[in-house]
Amino acid sequence: MKPPTSVLDDAQKRALDALVQRREAVSVCVRRDEQYYLLQSYALAIDAARRTLTLSYPDAFAQAAPLELAIGESLGITFRRGHKKYIFSSLVAGRGTTSDGGPCIHVELPAEMREFQRRAFQRAAVPPDRPLEIRIWIARPAGESSPRPELLAIARARNLSAGGVQVTVSSGVGQTIRIGDFVALEAAWGDEGMRSIDGVIRHVQRIDDATVGLGIQFIGLELTAAGRETLQLISEQVARFRHPTRARTRAHQRASNSPAAHPRRN
Repeated sequence: MKPPTSVLDDAQKRALDALVQRREAVSVCVRRDEQYYLLQSYALAIDAARRTLTLSYPDAFAQAAPLELAIGESLGITFRRGHKKYIFSSLVAGRGTTSDGGPCIHVELPAEMREFQRRAFQRAAVPPDRPLEIRIWIARPAGESSPRPELLAIARARNLSAGGVQVTVSSGVGQTIRIGDFVALEAAWGDEGMRSIDGVIRHVQRIDDATVGLGIQFIGLELTAAGRETLQLISEQVARFRHPTRARTRAHQRASNSPAAHPRRN
C-alpha cells in the first residue's frame, strides 16, 4: 500500500530532518490487549523515496526483553525540538539492521503531525472558581472477581498539564490504587463535552488523614486522531488555567463579535 501524501509544513519537515541529523530521542507508545507499552528509541535516518523514518529498535523503560513489533502495527511517536513537542502516529513498515549491526525499525513518515508548546506540558494549578471534576475508572485484571472497569472515584483536579493530571481522592480510595495501575479518566477537558482518555498511576501521596493525591500520566493520546484532538483541548485548557484573565478577555471578544451581539436593525 502506498503511504499517504504528507501535508506537513516546512517547519515540521525541518524538525524531522533535525531529529535525524542529531539522532535525538523518540518516545514510542504501543497498545496491545488493553495495555500500553512506553518505549524509548532514537531517530537514525529518513528515506525520502520510500517515505520512511528509521528508528533504533525501541526498548521498554523497565522491560527485560524488547517488545516484538509487527509489520503494520500502529505506533504513537513523540519527540521534542526546541520549545515544541511533536506528536504523530505511524505504522511499522519494516525491520532491519543498522550499519553497526544494531536492530532497527522503519516507520511510515507521518501524513499529519501535531505540535505543542512545551509549556503546555508544565503543570498549571486549577483555579478554585473553575473546578475540574474527573471520573476515574480502573480496569481490574481478568483473574479478579470483577474484570470490568469499576468507578474508582469522582475526583477533583489540583493541577493539569498536557502530560497528566494530579487529583485528590479520599484516603480509602487511595488504599485501593497502586502505582502502575491503568485507569480511564472521564472529564470535560474543554468546551467539547465529556471525553474519556487513558492514564497510568505514577504517584500516590498522602496529603492528610482524609486525603490522598494521585499523579496520573496520560497515555495513548498520540495513537489516534481523536486522541490528538483531545490533547489539543487539554493544552488549551492548561493555557486558560495559567492565564485566566487572558482567556476571559478572548471569550468576551468572541461574544462581542458574534451575530447575536449585533442584531440587524430594520
